[in-house]
Amino acid sequence: VTGRPWSRQASSSLLLRAGDADGCVWVYLLKASGPPICTQRRRLHQQCVTCMASSRPEGASPRGPFLVTGGSDGSVRIWRLLCSHKTVFDVAGKVLRCPLPSAPQAVLHCHEGDVTCIALSEGLDAGVSADRAGSCRVFTLSTGRMTRCLTHPTHAPVHLLALSREGDVVMYSSQDALLHLFDINAQLVKSVSGDEGGATRGISSMIVSSDGLLLFTGTVSGCVDVFRLCTLTFLARLAAPSPPPGRVESIALSPCNNFVACGFSNGDLCMHTNEVRMAAHLKKTLQELGIGQDGMGAL
Repeated sequence: VTGRPWSRQASSSLLLRAGDADGCVWVYLLKASGPPICTQRRRLHQQCVTCMASSRPEGASPRGPFLVTGGSDGSVRIWRLLCSHKTVFDVAGKVLRCPLPSAPQAVLHCHEGDVTCIALSEGLDAGVSADRAGSCRVFTLSTGRMTRCLTHPTHAPVHLLALSREGDVVMYSSQDALLHLFDINAQLVKSVSGDEGGATRGISSMIVSSDGLLLFTGTVSGCVDVFRLCTLTFLARLAAPSPPPGRVESIALSPCNNFVACGFSNGDLCMHTNEVRMAAHLKKTLQELGIGQDGMGAL
């Protein structure tokens, strides 16, 4: 397995796992009162599924939600997850407990060798995939049509990808330890060190905020660095808990980007928040409700 062989449906309690040599993907139902329950198992590739990513049912494309899988055979497959609809006008629907369809919506034979990583944009009907040769392919989710081809500046294997709602692509390879930003026209905008904020010994995870303004990178040392996406300017560092829990395996953001959740290699979960921003948001909410500082309603 070369990439991240799991994905979680944010609007449901489903966890999808891959990585087996037979190309199967497992679906688990997460329960607060007990261990996960396997609800479905289906073979999606002829060989090992090396990485995958899923979109939200309420994403920009009305045909979602989608699951995109990459395999060791170099193919990328787009699957439309099965949903239940309350009415014919319910576009989003609710993801079923057995969401994997019998056939893919599209198959892209666009890579030579293992597909190392995949990223999807919540605000754009697009995805991007990469391989060990440093090539990246941007494609549409609804039709599976390839729209752009990107290449790592030194043809190094791409280990992490991020795609913004504006079409900007950020790629990272542990071989050169650099963040490379490409614009919507597939032009290289800037390359910076992934260690702008100090000694991190590499990046292990990456995510773009929902508004497309910020890039969050999880590091091997357990910290989270924040960059301005359009210029890759280093802004801040979220310190690792003490004692260090290991590298940051995954990062999740709240819809308003007020909370940053980090999952670590030892199984710990850490939550970061901007107290100043939260206080300003609370003050604004109270003012909109007509509540003054003295707690009395304004007449």
